[in-house]
Amino acid sequence: VDQLDGDPPPIPININLYTDSCPPSVNSAQLIATQQVMVSASDVGTLITVDFPGAPLVGGDQSLVVEIEAPQDGTVAPLYAFRPRANGNGECGSSYLRSASCGLPEWTAAEDIGFPSSHTYMSISGTLGDVPVCGGSEILSASPADGAVDARQPHPPGPGEDQDPANRQGIGSADEPIVLEIDAVGNAANCFELCETSADGIIGPNGIASVTEGPDGTYSIVLNHAIAPGAWTSISVGTVSVSYNSHPANVNADQFSNASDVLALIDILNDVTQPVWGDLSTDIDHSGVLGAADVLRVIDLLNGAIPYAVWNGVEAPVNTCP
Repeated sequence: VDQLDGDPPPIPININLYTDSCPPSVNSAQLIATQQVMVSASDVGTLITVDFPGAPLVGGDQSLVVEIEAPQDGTVAPLYAFRPRANGNGECGSSYLRSASCGLPEWTAAEDIGFPSSHTYMSISGTLGDVPVCGGSEILSASPADGAVDARQPHPPGPGEDQDPANRQGIGSADEPIVLEIDAVGNAANCFELCETSADGIIGPNGIASVTEGPDGTYSIVLNHAIAPGAWTSISVGTVSVSYNSHPANVNADQFSNASDVLALIDILNDVTQPVWGDLSTDIDHSGVLGAADVLRVIDLLNGAIPYAVWNGVEAPVNTCP
């Protein structure tokens, strides 16, 4: 604090944190945290410390903007003259001023208004809490399991049902999020990346819509739509990943969808064999009930009943994702 004239009682000063590019602009800056500190005449000549517990991390192409605000609601200006400490000893970046009542509604560099040697003094430091450790992560468990092949219908039957992304069914949809347990310290929601060997031919490329951190290092991942049929989709965190293949009608999870998958599902219905990937291999119509209707839906998928593509004889793609 450099100046506090007028013999005031303790007055409120707001410390506001923003993110923005450099130079900052009032129109684009995003307020991320604010704290109010009471300043009195006895603080003149001292450095006041203001803590921001839980303040978000700022990185990438964003800059941290720290604003010292003397409210102009009568509690400070114009009754009392408050000035933060400044000097002319050089600076690593410009100091900015703004005051709507003085004709400066936008942050304006001090040197641009005739104060080239007015360099506001502040020291910013912090400690990092749960920092993403993307590069060192290990996937401890995954649901569905890594490598799963989804033989179910990619969307409901009927004309036009393939056109709406909201109709896409399967792994990664809002109804079936991918849940990963990783050994990161925490706060790793921004570490996940998606790769697909080919995009959905009708509704286009996929992406990660949301990542929700749960207890014990689990993360629930919802995609823009369920994974693309006829492709591998991988979710990576650091240097490790899980991959899933939507291969409609491929009940036995081998290289091809064909008539043998009808027989494979009948054997599962009769308890002759066990499904390779659980419900992903058997609940073909997404009804939640395993029965004869699933056999009929496999036949629909193989033969290209409207609006499905013909999956009979379609080979599983090579997974080229990392």
